[in-house]
Parts: sequence; structure tokens; C-alpha cells
Amino acid sequence: MKSCPFMAAAAFVAASAVAQDPAIEARLRALEDQNRAILSALEKSETRNAEMAGELSRVKATSEASTGESSIETQVNALSARMADGLSWKDIVKSGNKLRFYGYLRLDAYANTGHMDNAIVPTFVAAETNAANTDDAVFALSPRLTRIGMDFDFGKIGGADVTGKVEMDFSSTAGTLIQESRATPRMRVGWVNLDYGDLALRFGQDWDTISPLSPAVNSESVMWNAGNLGDRRAQATAMLDFGDPKETSYQWRTSFGLTGAITNQDIETAGTTATIAERDGMDSGMPNIQTRFGVVTPSWVDGKKMAAGLWGAYGKWETDTVYVGVNRFDTWVLGADLALPLSSSLALKGEAWTGSGLGDFRGGIGQVLTLSATRADEVAARGGWAEIAWSVAPEFTLTGGASIDSVNDADLSAAAATAKDKNWTVYMNATYVWGGGLKTGLDVIYWETQYANGTQGNLVRTDLYIQIDF
Repeated sequence: MKSCPFMAAAAFVAASAVAQDPAIEARLRALEDQNRAILSALEKSETRNAEMAGELSRVKATSEASTGESSIETQVNALSARMADGLSWKDIVKSGNKLRFYGYLRLDAYANTGHMDNAIVPTFVAAETNAANTDDAVFALSPRLTRIGMDFDFGKIGGADVTGKVEMDFSSTAGTLIQESRATPRMRVGWVNLDYGDLALRFGQDWDTISPLSPAVNSESVMWNAGNLGDRRAQATAMLDFGDPKETSYQWRTSFGLTGAITNQDIETAGTTATIAERDGMDSGMPNIQTRFGVVTPSWVDGKKMAAGLWGAYGKWETDTVYVGVNRFDTWVLGADLALPLSSSLALKGEAWTGSGLGDFRGGIGQVLTLSATRADEVAARGGWAEIAWSVAPEFTLTGGASIDSVNDADLSAAAATAKDKNWTVYMNATYVWGGGLKTGLDVIYWETQYANGTQGNLVRTDLYIQIDF
């Protein structure tokens, strides 16, 4: 060590100067012994730190080439805990169970050539019935999609591997006067999962079982009410996996969820003064039931698999008022999804569906019922979306696609200026991954909404974004 020559020289000079004093000489010997002990302890500490740093480097290097990610993470966490002088999960989480943070930081720049229902989280184009809504450009910046999540591992409890998840972002659109510099946090998902092997049970807020895929564009509202179904809601879910994961495997999933979780519908009060008991989905006295059967099997592209599924949902609405002798109404849907590799660099995916009363599942352009003193109709609709992704390079992907949500005109009232009968898009996306979690992307969407009274609105929407994952 660098301090050794200096300390030795100092001790020698001091010893020469006082060689005639036995008492001082004895104290110097004791001081020298103490210094040697300190130096020995420091050398041992440096050796231990060097060994641990080397071991940690080897483990991290192994993790880059290893498929046993969870095992490597355990080793890295254990070494990090030792180097942090005994810091453990008990110092971070009250229960002492494992916790992992994830998410991303993001900024989006939006430019629309016309007006939508929301410049940041859109679902349809406003009708061009006046100068204010006709080709009037809109620009917005937003960090709302910034996201943070936490994965919990509670270990083995009663024969099940118990995990949990909480995830939030800042994309709430509740209210009309939210300041854009005061975006409101919202829960995306929050659930506990009990995994018994082939069977798993999940309880909490999660994504719908139906419509498991999402388009590559419009991360704000993922083409809801314009062809893509499915949102998040409180539910209880059973998941069964069987077959051979290396060859062909199958999944069956059924959930019981809250009807009205998205629309918050109460027909009599238009949602303005409704109490919880008055909401039409809750008034039905039953949950909605969703189910999906899926298969994953090798495709004709070497090393890539295809996945497909059939799904459906059924629920009830109940109004306080009886309309034409009826106050209970159906919400139902049948659909299919497909993810298919076409070549080593091309892949197709999409969904198709048909149903009725689908506003709460993000279908029917958000419309559920048409009610009056002379009619009572669930709004029937059909739609879907499809896209092809081209991996130009490992870091660069181009995607092109289209979506549509088309409503049965007979179920709408043409006298209602807000009644929409078709909402469709054609779009492209370009994404570049820079490495280290950083990526940029560009969405370009031609969007058109047609109304039952013959009016329409159309525009081009672009979204340029930058995002870094953690």
C-alpha cells in the first residue's frame, strides 16, 4: 500500500530521535504494532472487495449469455446485498419479500390536422360542422405515458407461487380542466397471482381476457372505439396451461369482471349524479363473463411460433327506467386473434370481432344503448384491426396497418348529432431502438369518423416520441 513506506520512515526517524528513552521506545513499539494491525486489516478488506467485485463482474457477464435470467438475478442481488453491508429486502419492503421496479420515462409530441374528442387520448374525430372543427391544426406535448410498475414475489404460500403487480401511469382524462402540468396518477393494473403450475388464479385489476393483442400505434388509447377491444377492470381470473411448451401448447382463461368499469354508465343521470348502486352494470346483479381458448404452435418460419385464439364475453345492463317494457340489456362479443410470422423479418397480427352493447369493452365507438319512449336497442357493431411488422434491422422496425369499428345504423338515432356509425384508420409506425433502454418512434394515422346524420370528420394524426425503459 502507498502509506507503508511513509509510515515506516516516520517510525524510523521517531525511533532514532528518542532511542535513549526506554518509555518512549516502548510506546513507539506499541504504536508500530497497532499500525501493522491496521494495515493488515485494510489489506484484507481490499482483497475481499476485489474478490467480490470480480465475482459480481463474472456473474453479470454470465447473465448476458445465459437464459436462466431469474437464477442470475438471484446471484447478482445476493452479491449486491453483501457489498451493501447486509442490506436485505426487509430493509426495503415491510414484509421482507422481493420487489422489482420497472417502467419508462417518455415524452410525446402530437400534431393533428383537425379536432378529436381529446388531443392527447383520442378515440374519434369531431364532426366538421363548423369552421372550428374543419382542418384546424392542433399541437400538444405530453409526458402522461410515463409509467412505473412494481413486481412482487411472495414466495411459496400454501402450495402456490404467489406474485403480485402494481402499475400506474399519468394518463387519466377525468374532468375537463386538468392542468397539463398536473397530470393525475392512475392505476393501470394491481393484482395478486397464485400459480399452482398448470393452473393459476389471479385477483385484482387486470387486462380483459378478450382481445389480448394491441396495435403498434396510438399508445394513448390503443385504437379503442376504432377497432381494438379490451381494457382493464376489477376481475377474478382462472388460467390453465397445458400441452408441450416446446412444441404445441394451449391456454384456457376465464374471468368474472365488473360491467361498467369503463363507461361508468347510468342512463337516467348520464353519469353526473349517479350513486354506486345506480350504475347500470352493477344494477344487473352479475359480473360479466369472459373466456378465451388459445394455441401456440410452431410455424413455417424456423424458430418462430404462431399464436391464435377464440374468445367471447357476456354481461348485463339494468336501467332504473323501463323502456318499451324492457330494462335489462345484453352486452356480448365473439372474436378471434392471430399472431403469425410470415418470414424471418415479417410478421402479421390482428383481431376481428362482432357483438352488441359493447361500449364498456371499447367497441361500438363507445355506444351501448339507444333508448327512448318508443325504442330500446343495444347498439350492434363489428370490427377489428390488422397490421404487418417488418424488422428492417434488429434495432429498426416498420409497421403498417388499418382498423375499423362499424355500427349497425338501424340501432342509432340519426337525430342525435353524436351518434357515430363508423370509425376507421390507416396507419404506420417506425421505431428505432438505440440501446440501453432508449428508443424513439413515430406514428402517422389517417383517421375518419362518420356520423349517423351524414356528417363526418377526418384528419392526419402524428405522434413523435422518445422513451427510455428502466
